[in-house]
Amino acid sequence: MKKFLAMMLVCAIICSLFTLCASAETAVSGTCGENLTWNIKDDVLTVSGNGDMCDYDLTNPSPWADSQIKKAVIKDGVTSLGNCAFRIPWASNLYLEEITLPTSLTIIGDKALANCRALNRIRLPKALRHIGTGAFSGCDSLREVFFEGTEEEWKNVSIGESNKRLLEATFHFANPDQPDNPDQPDNPDQPDNPDQPDQPALEELGTISDWAQPWVQKALEYDLLPEELLEELKGTDWRTPAKRSLIVHVFDKLYREETGYSFAEYSTPGAFADTDDPIISGAKNMGLLKGIGNGKFAPDSPLTRGHVGAMANRFAAYIGEDVEGAPAHHFVDVGGHWASPELNWVAAKGIFIGVGGNRFAPDSPMTVEQTITVAMRFIMRAKSMKLCARITESANPDPNVDVEPAPLPKPEPEPEPEPAPEEPASELEATPEEPAPEQPLPEAEPEEPEPEPTPEPPEKPTTNGGDGR
Repeated sequence: MKKFLAMMLVCAIICSLFTLCASAETAVSGTCGENLTWNIKDDVLTVSGNGDMCDYDLTNPSPWADSQIKKAVIKDGVTSLGNCAFRIPWASNLYLEEITLPTSLTIIGDKALANCRALNRIRLPKALRHIGTGAFSGCDSLREVFFEGTEEEWKNVSIGESNKRLLEATFHFANPDQPDNPDQPDNPDQPDNPDQPDQPALEELGTISDWAQPWVQKALEYDLLPEELLEELKGTDWRTPAKRSLIVHVFDKLYREETGYSFAEYSTPGAFADTDDPIISGAKNMGLLKGIGNGKFAPDSPLTRGHVGAMANRFAAYIGEDVEGAPAHHFVDVGGHWASPELNWVAAKGIFIGVGGNRFAPDSPMTVEQTITVAMRFIMRAKSMKLCARITESANPDPNVDVEPAPLPKPEPEPEPEPAPEEPASELEATPEEPAPEQPLPEAEPEEPEPEPTPEPPEKPTTNGGDGR
């Protein structure tokens, strides 16, 4: 009996020690700025002190990135939320449901709250002056924004790109004559997104075919076209051949909207001899393209249907789609063409349906309006196949986490693309009424016999090495 009681006493002591250790572990603390400290207790993060928060990035995440905090309280005196403050580098933040910001806050950094998918409302202080690029990208649940200043004061806040989720939320502004109550908005009849910039009218953009106008309108609504690209295209003829760089930038915008990351974050210097565009460099390192050979990309050369089909295929593979399991395509004019092995998936999913007579015309140029149409079709297919969730999961710039996307087919390089066949009526123009034949997505550059080796990007995610077109 004495032995039994002694054993029970030992067990009780051990259990109490584990309990003490566990409770001690619930409170974690440290510094996050020159004069800022943080601590976590019971799933609540508290940041206090005076001044700016540190900026974080993909390889140096915030000290609480691994903690499943449900609430964050940023105390008065803190003047900024650092870059990637609440962005989990290797996944979506599914835990943070509430964040309290101080009246002293003036800056919300780049991707500060990116992919905080449980956050459904936020209150922004009157002192706020800048919201960084992608600060709210991927905040799919965000529905309401309460700004403590007036509507006029909100117009003075500069907002970076890729904040569609923020701008689509319902805004409530302070009524100068009565205190603001977030649960009872002062102006319930106020329209949504009063400060969202008006979309340009189609006639202002340039010459666009009637069949393509609904697709371009959808692209504007989806915020698929980067501002600098819209400025470049404004007033031009969208029926003319697109540049090879166009599809890369359009896919980058899609990636940014869904993940908060840009292809540029995967870039390395000197990826191509004829362009220093970090978005193109990053796409190369992600295995989405390699160039035309001799270390070149030829960003201003005409984009072809083969390029777009191949890049769409590689992007799908990068985000985890089983492109190798797709049935063989039916096109009769691509035998021996470098793009042929990469057309199975895009044909099976209706991204491309051909130009008639079971032909694909891989070397025919793609116009600007056709390229935008195909990109929108890819997005619609992606949403219907729930690929957008995979796009988010594929964002993995953390060098310590391996990602093994589906391998890409390995096309045989051609000495040089064959001359474009006489362009038959494009599938897009042939059926303006129906969702029209869909076209491929941004693809890698034309393939050459000797694709140059891709420098291994330091601290970049594993990619599905493309063949280099």
